[in-house]
Amino acid sequence: MAEVVVIEDDPQISALLVAHFTKRGDSVTSFGRAQTALEHLGGPGANTELVMVDLGLPDMSGFEFIVKARAQKASAETIIVVISARTGLQERARALDVGADDFVEKPFNLKAVEKKVRGLLDS
Repeated sequence: MAEVVVIEDDPQISALLVAHFTKRGDSVTSFGRAQTALEHLGGPGANTELVMVDLGLPDMSGFEFIVKARAQKASAETIIVVISARTGLQERARALDVGADDFVEKPFNLKAVEKKVRGLLDS
C-alpha cells in the first residue's frame, strides 16, 4: 500500500485515478491545485510515495510544481509521474529534465499507468 497524491483539475480524470489507486489498496489524496498539494507534501507526517501531476493546472504549471516539490526536503525523493495531453517531445523532455520520473499521455490506459507505477514503486 502506497500513499499517493493526484493533482488534476479535471474532476473526471481525478476521480478515475483516485478510484484506480484506491482499488489497488493505496491511500489517495487528490488536489485540483498544485499549491495545496505542495503544502500537503511538505506538511508534518506526510509520507507520499507517488505523485501523479497534470502539466496544465490553474495555479501553476506542472513543471513549476515539480521544481518546487523537488526543492522541499519532504518530497525531494517522491516519485513524480506527469499525466498530460501535451504529448510533444519538448514537454516530455522538459518534465523529465525538471525532475519527473515518468510521463503518461492523455488519454491513458489504466493498465499502462499501473505497469509504470508498479515498476517505479518496486524499484
